Amino acid sequence: MRTRFLPILVIMLAMSARGLIAATDWPQFLGPTRNGVYGGGDVCQGWSTNGPAVVWQKAVGHGFSGPVVADRKLILFHRLTDNETVECLDARTGSPIWSFAYPTSYQDEFGFDDGPRATPAIAEERVFTFGAEGKLHCLDLASGKRLWSVDVKADFQAANGFFGMACSPLVEGDAVLLNIGGAKGAGIVAFDKTNGKLLWRASDDEASYSSPVAATIGGQRYALFFTRNGLVAIDPVGGSIRFQYPWHSRNRTSVNAASPLIDSRRCFLAGAAPTMTPAARCGSPPESASSDCLFAASSRTARPETRRFRQRAGRAGRAPRQYDKTPVASPHLVGGAENGYGAGSCLISGGCPPGCSRKRRRSSSGSRSTIFPCWLRPGC
Repeated sequence: MRTRFLPILVIMLAMSARGLIAATDWPQFLGPTRNGVYGGGDVCQGWSTNGPAVVWQKAVGHGFSGPVVADRKLILFHRLTDNETVECLDARTGSPIWSFAYPTSYQDEFGFDDGPRATPAIAEERVFTFGAEGKLHCLDLASGKRLWSVDVKADFQAANGFFGMACSPLVEGDAVLLNIGGAKGAGIVAFDKTNGKLLWRASDDEASYSSPVAATIGGQRYALFFTRNGLVAIDPVGGSIRFQYPWHSRNRTSVNAASPLIDSRRCFLAGAAPTMTPAARCGSPPESASSDCLFAASSRTARPETRRFRQRAGRAGRAPRQYDKTPVASPHLVGGAENGYGAGSCLISGGCPPGCSRKRRRSSSGSRSTIFPCWLRPGC
């Protein structure tokens, strides 16, 4: 499946580099602002009934890493035979520009793909890649020359985890930030992007399969990591932990994998069932961060005008004693586990506006549910 879909993605990125949206690069995981949002104009005025025309395509090796684009160069990170390979291609034509490879012996213990998991980052004419065995490389974007590298498994005793190492590098200021789950306070580390020297280490949390994001909240810059144990908010310059919000599935064979989503002063986290999904208020101490009341709903049973909300919310997944009646700005739909909240979950921080009623009913399984209207925009 991967060798079918990835060439299509490469084609779309190549089209963008041919002038339709040339001003917008896609230089890192989830794009320029690291939230999956494309802020440019229309990609194309119209497609034929057969879809977009094929500009070029390329077969690829193993891995889950996504391609990135900057300065009309496309970086592809994949595994070919026993090498993790970084290839630079002309995004307009697919022509090779350079290639860099290094040996790997990684084998997935669960029999999944043995290629790299993390998506590269491009910043200031440098390419940063992080392999499944924990090898971080910095390469020159123009030539592919290795500028520096760090083996976090060897240097920080970082474990492979369930499925290898998967944190997509976050370049923030002068630093490259990673959640590696290393020993002796090296759960999260920052390296100087120019020479690879360690700038700081923080947290004893194990690594997750989530990649960090950065945001300015209340005039302060934050690096937000959703580690295996929960949310960790860090000063990206000095590495001091500003606050932590423990949150993980009660099933310890599960993992945290979704990147935090920042909306104003709130940070939304999506976790695996049987965990609820919280919204932590950034810039506040943990006590305030856990005070909002959240609900999850099964998208299987929801109608457009109504959602069925379970009474599971509050701290550490415990049911709240009372409902917060402040309406949410916008419900946020995320994936949910089959045995938890069906095919998706609708998050809501708060409840009804004045004059709105809520009803209780018992589901066919015997569990109690609460019916709330589903507001689609602020103030409705």
